[in-house]
Amino acid sequence: MRVLLFFSLTLISILSKAQSSVNRASVRMFTPDQMVSDCKYLRALLEKGHPSLYRYTTKDSMDYYFDSTVSKFNHPMSEVEYWGHLQYLVAKIGSGHTQVLF
Repeated sequence: MRVLLFFSLTLISILSKAQSSVNRASVRMFTPDQMVSDCKYLRALLEKGHPSLYRYTTKDSMDYYFDSTVSKFNHPMSEVEYWGHLQYLVAKIGSGHTQVLF
């Protein structure tokens, strides 16, 4: 019985395979203009709706972080790369509840 179980598990593990690699055509790319526009929209939303945007980080510092992030949008980026920049920016707010979902 153990031998049968061993061979069954071995056969299953050999035949199993992870998901196929991502097709490069399906990777979403953003232009610099799209990213700048989206970042400005994010900034307006945060300034209007975030209850404690400047609680842990001063307005001058947040202005600097927004400007430096926007300056990085000078070439097309994948969705993952763009998300990483926004995640870094939102982390600078210092509020553990604010996040950018992928």
